[in-house]
Amino acid sequence: MVILARLPAKSLMKLRRVSKIWSSIIRSRGFINSFYSISSKQSRFIVALSNSVFGKPAEKLTFFFLFSHDDGDDSSSLLPNFEMAIPNCSFSGFSYLASFHGILAVRADHKWLMCNPSTEQFVKLPATTAFVGYDPIDDQYKVLSWNRTRYDSNGHLQHKVLTLGDGEVWRHIKDTPLPYTYRATQTNICVNGFLYYVAWLTQTKDMVLVCFDVRSEKLSFINAPKDVVQWGRKAVFIEYKGKLASIVRDPYDRFHSTNKAGEIIMAPKRLSSDFRPFYIFYYIVETKNIRRVRLLGIGDSEEFRRSYGFQRTAGSRQSLVLIAHQHVESVGFFKDPRINLT
Repeated sequence: MVILARLPAKSLMKLRRVSKIWSSIIRSRGFINSFYSISSKQSRFIVALSNSVFGKPAEKLTFFFLFSHDDGDDSSSLLPNFEMAIPNCSFSGFSYLASFHGILAVRADHKWLMCNPSTEQFVKLPATTAFVGYDPIDDQYKVLSWNRTRYDSNGHLQHKVLTLGDGEVWRHIKDTPLPYTYRATQTNICVNGFLYYVAWLTQTKDMVLVCFDVRSEKLSFINAPKDVVQWGRKAVFIEYKGKLASIVRDPYDRFHSTNKAGEIIMAPKRLSSDFRPFYIFYYIVETKNIRRVRLLGIGDSEEFRRSYGFQRTAGSRQSLVLIAHQHVESVGFFKDPRINLT
């Protein structure tokens, strides 16, 4: 187990075929936890982009590339590893990508998916999914949902929560806060077991920050600066040194932001229409220093465009790019191909 835990995840997927004993070891909870503990020591991030805007509907694919780097490494370029592709999946302006304990939560085509790039598995979540949160204490993924047309006797939205891998048992959340309305264009993030998203109170029209405790399944409101809640997606939520933070950017800016090891990381939201290097930028708040790193092989050659189906056609648009920082490789399996994740 010690030797296997130090091998790449992709190699372990092949080694499952060696024997039933090896497969049993790699699938065991103890090994999965040991592999994750070792893998979490290395900094990685996922870059995802779809080719749907360039091809026919039947050719829609979203590709996931893994980049590895060391904290404090000042390299000027990074090499990608192709991880997996998801068919019939494309990004829009409302898409979302985040990494929770080695599993990616993806919102694309107005639907939610959970996938593990290391095992190349993905599952579709219920159509009513509004958000996905992760509880790091109990190691559980949960889906938050509500029916926009159903309210309780107090006029509150009826919220439901589902623990993934729990046999699709929905639970109603009691004692919800004051009635509020949510718009899909608002930003959201899950930090240390708390899911945050912007909404506005139905009665007063005041905008607030909604906090959902993934473990206790309790909802509450947080007063936040108006710039943060009123700008919607123009205010980018990030995890900064283990806490919730926000960057209010220019409404016409084409960059999204997040953090890794105390650095603010910015990247273009779209793949350029011509062959151009793809850069990300690291900004250190304390020193106000910024450095540029090139992601090699991302849209910068004709070979890349042709291999992954990014050939431009008349009337086509630029492809959206999403990045999941602080990704950790995991060899966790999906027992149930629908929604179970362990």
